[in-house]
Amino acid sequence: MKIYIIGSGSIGQALALILAANSKDVVLVKGRYCTSPLSTVSLKGRINGKELDKDLEACNLEDLAGENGILLVTTKAYANQGIADRLMNRSISGKIVLLQNGLGIENPFLNRGFSDLYRCVLFASSQVDSDGSISYRSVAPSPIGIVNGERFALSDLIEEINTEDFPFEMHDNLEAIVWEKAITNCVFNSICPLLNVDNGVFIRDKEAYAIAREVIGECVGIAREYGINLESSRVEERLLYISSASDGQLISTLQDINQGNRTEIDSLNLEIARLAEKAGKRTSVVKTELLGRLILSRSRLENERETAL
Repeated sequence: MKIYIIGSGSIGQALALILAANSKDVVLVKGRYCTSPLSTVSLKGRINGKELDKDLEACNLEDLAGENGILLVTTKAYANQGIADRLMNRSISGKIVLLQNGLGIENPFLNRGFSDLYRCVLFASSQVDSDGSISYRSVAPSPIGIVNGERFALSDLIEEINTEDFPFEMHDNLEAIVWEKAITNCVFNSICPLLNVDNGVFIRDKEAYAIAREVIGECVGIAREYGINLESSRVEERLLYISSASDGQLISTLQDINQGNRTEIDSLNLEIARLAEKAGKRTSVVKTELLGRLILSRSRLENERETAL
């Protein structure tokens, strides 16, 4: 079965390398349209300490037509509406897995009526180094749950994409994990870029960790408003575990700002703020929202600086 990886960022490239190294039939699909014809792409990286180098088949999303394989979406979540529209126009009927951060990211695909839709919560860290190679570390098995589909289909899907270096596991109730990961991402994707530091800051700096705990407390309160009963202590433990496991790695939002790309903060801190307002609790997430808005400002100012240069 062919595996199409939509998105050529750090996670998409790492996953493509790993699957190809495990003799899977992988095609790397550009999330953004590329005007020049694509046929192959050369990828290299350090995967859990091992050097990998592969030439893979590559194409534009518009080159697909009626495919019935596995489609792993690794782009930023803000691209989902466009991707769902483009897939619908190409009559794609394969299993779609969203490997992305944030809350509500599956809605564009649900609104388009995709029947085989699954969501993954990523527990991995990956970045593009200065030489264009990938540095990837697995933190823990990444759970996949059903958004719209069948359990046996999910089991077959996981069997097809699971590897030692990028492990996946089935999870019957993913919503609590989605919220827990979204909350930790609200911390990493706002505090790390604003301090311009790597993910390990929370195990090294007491003040940074103190701010993280405040954000976690705010977000856990909103999760409970929506029936998700999380404990702040559990989320804090997860935060420290990820911080330790990805010490030295840069969070995706900091990578995006450095590269002049749009960030995914809208589906994290600012989505929490929107949900808080909907629940009549807007003032209970002041720090979470402020950090998100500061990220928007930093991203805009960095883009303006790059444009001026």
